[in-house]
Amino acid sequence: MLHEDDALVAVSKPPWLMVHRSREAPDRDVALQRVRDQVGGWVYPLHRLDRQASGVLVFARSPEAAGALQAGWDAARKDYLTLVRGETPEAWEITRPLRKRKQELRPGPDAEAESQPARTALRRVAHFARSTLLVASLDTGRRHQIRRHLSGEARQILGDRRYGKSRINDHHREHFGLERLFLHAWRLRLAHPDGGELALEAPLAPDLLAYLGRIPDVPAEVWALLGVRPEGQGA
Repeated sequence: MLHEDDALVAVSKPPWLMVHRSREAPDRDVALQRVRDQVGGWVYPLHRLDRQASGVLVFARSPEAAGALQAGWDAARKDYLTLVRGETPEAWEITRPLRKRKQELRPGPDAEAESQPARTALRRVAHFARSTLLVASLDTGRRHQIRRHLSGEARQILGDRRYGKSRINDHHREHFGLERLFLHAWRLRLAHPDGGELALEAPLAPDLLAYLGRIPDVPAEVWALLGVRPEGQGA
Protein backbone atom coordinates (compact mmCIF):
# COMPACT_ATOMS: atom_id res chain seq x y z
CA MET A 1 0.00 0.00 0.00
CA LEU A 2 1.42 3.38 -0.99
CA HIS A 3 -1.36 5.55 0.44
CA GLU A 4 -4.80 5.16 1.99
CA ASP A 5 -7.36 7.69 3.19
CA ASP A 6 -11.14 8.19 3.07
CA ALA A 7 -11.09 9.26 -0.58
CA LEU A 8 -8.60 6.97 -2.30
CA VAL A 9 -6.21 4.05 -2.11
CA ALA A 10 -2.91 3.84 -3.99
CA VAL A 11 -0.93 0.64 -4.41
CA SER A 12 2.16 -0.53 -6.27
CA LYS A 13 0.89 -3.01 -8.85
CA PRO A 14 3.18 -5.97 -9.51
CA PRO A 15 3.76 -7.12 -13.09
CA TRP A 16 1.50 -9.76 -14.69
CA LEU A 17 -1.53 -8.63 -12.66
CA MET A 18 -4.54 -7.24 -14.51
CA VAL A 19 -6.28 -4.18 -13.04
CA HIS A 20 -9.74 -5.77 -13.29
CA ARG A 21 -11.40 -8.80 -14.77
CA SER A 22 -11.49 -9.19 -18.52
CA ARG A 23 -11.46 -11.88 -21.16
CA GLU A 24 -7.71 -12.10 -20.53
CA ALA A 25 -8.18 -12.41 -16.75
CA PRO A 26 -11.59 -13.93 -15.96
CA ASP A 27 -10.63 -15.14 -12.47
CA ARG A 28 -10.74 -13.20 -9.22
CA ASP A 29 -7.00 -12.56 -8.92
CA VAL A 30 -6.93 -9.00 -10.23
CA ALA A 31 -5.75 -5.78 -8.60
CA LEU A 32 -9.30 -4.52 -8.09
CA GLN A 33 -10.31 -7.56 -6.06
CA ARG A 34 -7.07 -7.59 -4.07
CA VAL A 35 -7.55 -3.97 -3.03
CA ARG A 36 -11.23 -4.53 -2.20
CA ASP A 37 -10.29 -7.42 0.04
CA GLN A 38 -7.53 -5.42 1.69
CA VAL A 39 -9.61 -2.34 2.53
CA GLY A 40 -12.86 -4.24 3.09
CA GLY A 41 -15.05 -2.25 0.74
CA TRP A 42 -15.79 -1.20 -2.82
CA VAL A 43 -13.14 0.69 -4.77
CA TYR A 44 -13.18 2.23 -8.24
CA PRO A 45 -10.14 2.16 -10.55
CA LEU A 46 -9.06 5.64 -11.65
CA HIS A 47 -6.82 4.44 -14.49
CA ARG A 48 -5.23 1.33 -15.95
CA LEU A 49 -1.77 -0.14 -16.33
CA ASP A 50 -0.74 -2.73 -18.88
CA ARG A 51 -0.71 -6.26 -17.49
CA GLN A 52 3.09 -6.46 -17.77
CA ALA A 53 3.66 -2.95 -16.40
CA SER A 54 4.22 -2.27 -12.71
CA GLY A 55 3.89 0.75 -10.45
CA VAL A 56 1.47 3.31 -9.04
CA LEU A 57 -2.20 2.39 -9.35
CA VAL A 58 -4.98 4.49 -7.80
CA PHE A 59 -8.51 3.53 -6.73
CA ALA A 60 -11.23 5.87 -5.50
CA ARG A 61 -13.23 4.77 -2.47
CA SER A 62 -16.57 6.22 -3.60
CA PRO A 63 -18.27 7.28 -6.84
CA GLU A 64 -18.04 10.90 -5.69
CA ALA A 65 -14.28 10.66 -5.14
CA ALA A 66 -13.91 8.89 -8.49
CA GLY A 67 -15.68 11.77 -10.24
CA ALA A 68 -13.47 14.37 -8.56
CA LEU A 69 -10.28 12.47 -9.35
CA GLN A 70 -11.29 11.92 -12.98
CA ALA A 71 -12.03 15.63 -13.36
CA GLY A 72 -8.44 16.46 -12.46
CA TRP A 73 -6.80 13.49 -14.16
CA ASP A 74 -5.64 15.32 -17.30
CA ALA A 75 -3.75 17.81 -15.13
CA ALA A 76 -2.07 15.08 -13.05
CA ARG A 77 1.67 14.56 -13.52
CA LYS A 78 2.36 10.94 -14.56
CA ASP A 79 6.01 9.82 -14.78
CA TYR A 80 7.10 6.38 -15.97
CA LEU A 81 10.52 4.74 -16.05
CA THR A 82 11.30 2.84 -19.22
CA LEU A 83 14.38 1.34 -20.86
CA VAL A 84 14.58 1.57 -24.64
CA ARG A 85 16.95 0.33 -27.31
CA GLY A 86 19.64 2.63 -28.66
CA GLU A 87 20.68 6.15 -27.73
CA THR A 88 18.16 8.98 -27.51
CA PRO A 89 18.21 12.78 -27.36
CA GLU A 90 18.55 14.32 -23.92
CA ALA A 91 14.95 15.54 -24.01
CA TRP A 92 12.19 15.54 -26.61
CA GLU A 93 8.48 15.01 -27.02
CA ILE A 94 6.28 12.91 -29.29
CA THR A 95 2.93 14.33 -30.35
CA ARG A 96 1.84 11.82 -32.99
CA PRO A 97 -1.92 11.11 -32.80
CA LEU A 98 -2.81 7.49 -32.08
CA ARG A 99 -5.54 5.54 -33.80
CA LYS A 100 -8.32 4.33 -31.56
CA ARG A 101 -8.84 0.69 -30.72
CA LYS A 102 -11.39 -1.13 -32.88
CA GLN A 103 -13.90 -1.32 -30.03
CA GLU A 104 -13.67 2.46 -29.56
CA LEU A 105 -14.46 3.31 -33.18
CA ARG A 106 -17.84 4.69 -34.15
CA PRO A 107 -19.63 2.93 -37.00
CA GLY A 108 -19.24 4.55 -40.40
CA PRO A 109 -17.04 4.65 -43.49
CA ASP A 110 -14.41 6.87 -41.85
CA ALA A 111 -14.13 4.86 -38.63
CA GLU A 112 -10.68 3.44 -39.37
CA ALA A 113 -9.28 6.97 -39.77
CA GLU A 114 -10.33 8.10 -36.29
CA SER A 115 -7.42 8.99 -34.03
CA GLN A 116 -6.80 10.75 -30.74
CA PRO A 117 -4.31 13.47 -29.81
CA ALA A 118 -1.42 12.09 -27.75
CA ARG A 119 1.64 13.69 -26.17
CA THR A 120 4.57 11.98 -24.45
CA ALA A 121 7.48 14.02 -23.02
CA LEU A 122 10.76 12.14 -22.60
CA ARG A 123 13.91 12.84 -20.60
CA ARG A 124 17.09 10.78 -20.75
CA VAL A 125 18.53 9.52 -17.48
CA ALA A 126 21.50 7.56 -18.83
CA HIS A 127 22.72 5.61 -21.86
CA PHE A 128 24.33 2.21 -21.23
CA ALA A 129 24.51 -1.29 -22.72
CA ARG A 130 23.20 -0.01 -26.06
CA SER A 131 20.04 1.18 -24.35
CA THR A 132 18.72 4.32 -22.65
CA LEU A 133 16.81 4.73 -19.40
CA LEU A 134 14.10 7.38 -19.83
CA VAL A 135 11.54 9.20 -17.74
CA ALA A 136 8.37 9.34 -19.85
CA SER A 137 5.71 11.86 -18.78
CA LEU A 138 2.14 11.69 -20.08
CA ASP A 139 -0.24 14.54 -20.79
CA THR A 140 -2.73 12.10 -22.31
CA GLY A 141 -3.49 8.47 -21.55
CA ARG A 142 -4.09 6.55 -24.75
CA ARG A 143 -3.89 2.77 -24.91
CA HIS A 144 -0.23 1.65 -25.04
CA GLN A 145 0.72 5.29 -25.59
CA ILE A 146 4.34 5.16 -24.42
CA ARG A 147 4.94 1.83 -26.16
CA ARG A 148 3.45 2.97 -29.45
CA HIS A 149 5.09 6.39 -29.44
CA LEU A 150 8.56 4.98 -28.74
CA SER A 151 8.13 2.20 -31.28
CA GLY A 152 7.30 4.82 -33.90
CA GLU A 153 10.63 6.52 -33.08
CA ALA A 154 12.54 3.23 -33.50
CA ARG A 155 13.29 3.33 -29.75
CA GLN A 156 11.27 0.28 -28.74
CA ILE A 157 10.94 -0.58 -25.06
CA LEU A 158 13.06 -3.56 -24.04
CA GLY A 159 10.97 -6.64 -23.35
CA ASP A 160 8.00 -5.36 -25.39
CA ARG A 161 6.83 -8.42 -27.30
CA ARG A 162 4.11 -6.57 -29.19
CA TYR A 163 5.86 -3.42 -30.40
CA GLY A 164 9.50 -4.31 -29.76
CA LYS A 165 12.32 -6.16 -31.48
CA SER A 166 12.33 -9.94 -30.94
CA ARG A 167 16.08 -10.35 -31.40
CA ILE A 168 16.92 -7.67 -28.83
CA ASN A 169 14.28 -8.92 -26.40
CA ASP A 170 15.63 -12.47 -26.69
CA HIS A 171 19.15 -11.25 -25.95
CA HIS A 172 18.12 -9.39 -22.80
CA ARG A 173 15.99 -12.30 -21.60
CA GLU A 174 18.68 -14.95 -22.17
CA HIS A 175 21.68 -12.97 -20.88
CA PHE A 176 20.16 -10.69 -18.21
CA GLY A 177 16.83 -12.25 -17.28
CA LEU A 178 14.45 -9.56 -18.56
CA GLU A 179 11.19 -11.50 -18.70
CA ARG A 180 8.74 -8.67 -19.39
CA LEU A 181 8.19 -5.13 -20.56
CA PHE A 182 10.49 -2.57 -18.89
CA LEU A 183 7.76 -0.06 -18.07
CA HIS A 184 7.10 1.16 -14.53
CA ALA A 185 4.60 3.78 -13.35
CA TRP A 186 7.05 5.57 -11.10
CA ARG A 187 5.59 8.84 -9.85
CA LEU A 188 2.12 10.38 -9.83
CA ARG A 189 1.21 13.84 -8.60
CA LEU A 190 -2.51 14.63 -8.56
CA ALA A 191 -5.13 16.88 -6.98
CA HIS A 192 -6.74 15.27 -3.95
CA PRO A 193 -10.57 15.40 -3.78
CA ASP A 194 -10.35 16.96 -0.30
CA GLY A 195 -8.00 19.70 -1.51
CA GLY A 196 -4.25 20.00 -1.89
CA GLU A 197 -1.90 17.84 -3.90
CA LEU A 198 -0.92 14.22 -3.36
CA ALA A 199 2.48 12.93 -4.50
CA LEU A 200 2.91 9.17 -4.91
CA GLU A 201 5.99 7.13 -5.80
CA ALA A 202 6.43 3.39 -6.34
CA PRO A 203 10.03 2.11 -6.10
CA LEU A 204 11.17 0.25 -9.19
CA ALA A 205 9.74 -3.28 -9.21
CA PRO A 206 12.11 -5.94 -7.80
CA ASP A 207 12.34 -7.91 -11.07
CA LEU A 208 13.43 -4.82 -13.03
CA LEU A 209 15.86 -3.83 -10.29
CA ALA A 210 17.38 -7.33 -10.37
CA TYR A 211 17.65 -7.15 -14.16
CA LEU A 212 19.57 -3.86 -13.97
CA GLY A 213 21.83 -5.43 -11.35
CA ARG A 214 22.87 -8.08 -13.86
CA ILE A 215 23.93 -5.52 -16.48
CA PRO A 216 27.61 -4.49 -16.18
CA ASP A 217 28.54 -0.83 -15.80
CA VAL A 218 25.15 0.73 -15.13
CA PRO A 219 25.98 4.43 -14.49
CA ALA A 220 25.91 5.80 -10.97
CA GLU A 221 23.17 8.31 -11.87
CA VAL A 222 20.77 5.43 -12.50
CA TRP A 223 21.25 4.00 -9.01
CA ALA A 224 21.03 7.50 -7.52
CA LEU A 225 17.70 8.12 -9.26
CA LEU A 226 16.35 4.79 -8.03
CA GLY A 227 17.62 5.39 -4.50
CA VAL A 228 19.43 2.05 -4.22
CA ARG A 229 23.02 0.87 -3.90
CA PRO A 230 24.32 -1.31 -6.79
CA GLU A 231 25.76 -4.03 -4.57
CA GLY A 232 26.64 -7.21 -6.44
CA GLN A 233 26.10 -5.57 -9.83
CA GLY A 234 27.21 -7.59 -12.86
CA ALA A 235 26.67 -11.16 -13.93
